[in-house]
Amino acid sequence: EGVIEALCRERGAKLRRAESVTLRDRSINGQTFDCGAREGLSIALLGSHQLGNAATALAAIDALREKGWRISEEAVREGLAATRWGARLEVLHREPTVLLDGAHNPDGVTALSNALYELFGEEKLTLVMGVMADKDYVEMLELIAPRAKRVIATAPDYYRALSPKALADALAAKLTVPVVDGGSVENALRLVLDTTPANEAVCVFGSLYQAGEVRAFFGKE
Repeated sequence: EGVIEALCRERGAKLRRAESVTLRDRSINGQTFDCGAREGLSIALLGSHQLGNAATALAAIDALREKGWRISEEAVREGLAATRWGARLEVLHREPTVLLDGAHNPDGVTALSNALYELFGEEKLTLVMGVMADKDYVEMLELIAPRAKRVIATAPDYYRALSPKALADALAAKLTVPVVDGGSVENALRLVLDTTPANEAVCVFGSLYQAGEVRAFFGKE
């Protein structure tokens, strides 16, 4: 923040800060919140970090209004509610709940782990993980391990991907929960649906390269 402030002073630019956010309600279906004087805003995106993103978008809208843009408050609210972001805590299936997230580095996995805690508390999930071979997958798994009931290793269909067996071996050496070599993304997802109780949750993560395969499996374009 200090760097941005200094740059604004140097260039004579106005610095606008997003207004504070107060969470009203959160569930697997989305979040309701207040932001500054605005009350009862809704977004379908999950995770506290998306509330910050929404507040930043609102600050940008207000800045545009000051410059003469005509943006109605109704359009603002409808736009927030209608926003979707594929592979970002995207709900793809119910009973069991299957979430897809593109987290593929330690920072992203930290945000994901926090969001899973916000949604499910201490409840453990089945994690389906596929990664590129050059990623710090051991650190990623250690960050999200407190959320894991079991881990199914898979691999996106991409030449840089780490094989499911190599990933499973690496994870098994670090974890006390069961680790399974799930094979291809399709095989891993079939295994998940066949073995996960309807009242439990699953999170698929580790690489954006596998997001298309996962979404296609569940009938998404």
